[in-house]
Amino acid sequence: MAQSPQNFPLPDGTYITDVPEGTTRAEIAALLINSGQAHRLGYTAPDPAEGMSEIDKVRAGWGKFIMENVTGVRQRLGSATTQDVEEMHARDRPLMETTAGKAGYYGSALGHGAAAGLIPGVNTLAGSTALGAGFGLAQPTTRYEDPAANMIRSAGFGAIGQMAGRVASGAPIVTNRNPPATQNLVDLATKKYGIDLPTSVRAGSPRAGYVESQLATLPGGGAMQTALTRPQEQLAQAVMREAGAAGPATSETLRLAQEATKKGYQNIWRGQNVAIDGTFTTELSAAWSKAQRMLPKADQRVVRAQINNIWDKAAPASPTQMVIPGDVYQMMLRGEIRSAMPAQGPLRTALKDVMKALDGAANRSVGKSGGAALKDLNTEYAIQKELANLIPAAESRGGRFTPSGLLPRVGQFPGNISELAKIGPLLREPPQSGTATRAIVSGALLGGPAFLAGGALTAAAGLAAPFGASQLLSRPWMQRYLAEGFGSISPMQRELITTGTRAGALAAPSLLMPR
Repeated sequence: MAQSPQNFPLPDGTYITDVPEGTTRAEIAALLINSGQAHRLGYTAPDPAEGMSEIDKVRAGWGKFIMENVTGVRQRLGSATTQDVEEMHARDRPLMETTAGKAGYYGSALGHGAAAGLIPGVNTLAGSTALGAGFGLAQPTTRYEDPAANMIRSAGFGAIGQMAGRVASGAPIVTNRNPPATQNLVDLATKKYGIDLPTSVRAGSPRAGYVESQLATLPGGGAMQTALTRPQEQLAQAVMREAGAAGPATSETLRLAQEATKKGYQNIWRGQNVAIDGTFTTELSAAWSKAQRMLPKADQRVVRAQINNIWDKAAPASPTQMVIPGDVYQMMLRGEIRSAMPAQGPLRTALKDVMKALDGAANRSVGKSGGAALKDLNTEYAIQKELANLIPAAESRGGRFTPSGLLPRVGQFPGNISELAKIGPLLREPPQSGTATRAIVSGALLGGPAFLAGGALTAAAGLAAPFGASQLLSRPWMQRYLAEGFGSISPMQRELITTGTRAGALAAPSLLMPR
């Protein structure tokens, strides 16, 4: 029979006055027992831990965690009731008030969480969150608890545990999905050339890329916008350095580089001649014989004309020695041969053989050190000519090359410039700067006194969040940490610590709270 909540006497002389209408005496008794107030009913509930040894209490605590989850699963399937759960908690409460019982319970939770960490995929953020949700759903609930709330809370703890484990172990927060070839380029960009790649590129993470793009377009995302353009600026400066320049990709920077290269040639060839020796004669003759075999008559005439031009520029320096003035070689002959070269094909190969013979004679004339300097200048000059085709577009972009535009132009050169050209496609274009979004927000802020009075704080909070995230996630040190972790321990030690920490983090804190 239902009792009035204002007239529920207890044996200890007190009354229950704050329970819902219609609550039965049996339900009141169950609630008091479950909350440890059985003495108010006039009796003391039996202590299941009485007479147990400490090791038995540990075993009982270990088993309690298992039985809780079994009961929770049965409850979800409809074969256990909330009354069963409340009676179980009331019965086990004395055990869980002992240190040994708690040790067994906590140890069981951690042990089973660590074992679950061996499941493939569980040691990821998504897997840890899913496991936490599963554990939360399996927890038995009383009439005042919600299974969905348990699941959501435990999923959150699983995610937090995973993140905390990674932070504690120094492991990367963002999982690296770059294939080996791409990762090699990432390492070259960051470690050799000092390019501040964003987290998404360092780890090959589309999700991180999406977050970066969204932050860059939101109000307050200027720092992220800058973080996405900064690598392109650093790449452009590194490319210009290979062309003998210092600065962004502009026509003025290129002009200064070309002047410096010209002065370098003048320094080498001031008063210096290219000696026509026997090796040159042999190589030039071989180049002509090869051209006769592989070229049609019209192309043979082109090669013959360049060879005759070389001999026309030669002059006797002594009765036994012919020479070509150094400035004539550098500023005339090389340019004329290069101008006659088509983009590809056998004629190009034949003219390159002629150029090789001429350059060989020049290198022998200036000696080993001069030859090395001359080779570097020739490479700079060739790179400058290719970059001149890209400079107009780069200037319109604020001194930054189109990321994928370098490879076709300078990817064929050996050394650093080729590496930089291959790094280029890793860099993506930043999204729009968010001007439209800012205009919308500004319009809303100025839309009327009512909004300013009631929504200014809300708007400020909404702007502060992306601003703070943009400021933090755009920092190079944060980008390195998210993608690479930290610490100087060996890879094996890091893996052991990471695995252990992740496994321990999988036991969500909500599972360790005794009822």
